[in-house]
Amino acid sequence: MSAACDMLPLYRRLLRLHKTLPQDLATLGTQFIREEFKRHKTVEKAYLVPFVNEWKAYADTLEQQSRDGVKFGQPLSPKVIGLLSDEQVEQLCALKDEAEKPPPS
Repeated sequence: MSAACDMLPLYRRLLRLHKTLPQDLATLGTQFIREEFKRHKTVEKAYLVPFVNEWKAYADTLEQQSRDGVKFGQPLSPKVIGLLSDEQVEQLCALKDEAEKPPPS
């Protein structure tokens, strides 16, 4: 099955998995997933394959953490951080800042 064919089932799987997260994480993560998948609808195959592979790995990790009842998330390795573009680092920092905001009263 090609990466393009994998996108819709993967997208649905991710949305289902996000229902297992605490509400604030689920809301933030689901919005991020929607935006990322929308951005990658028309990318070249060279970009699509790693995109799908990374989201599959995330889904597998989230599924494992949900099943094992452990804290969600994992640290990014220095290798992964080194592969990010400046724009991706900015997005990651913005996501981190948003995730660390105190919940609204």
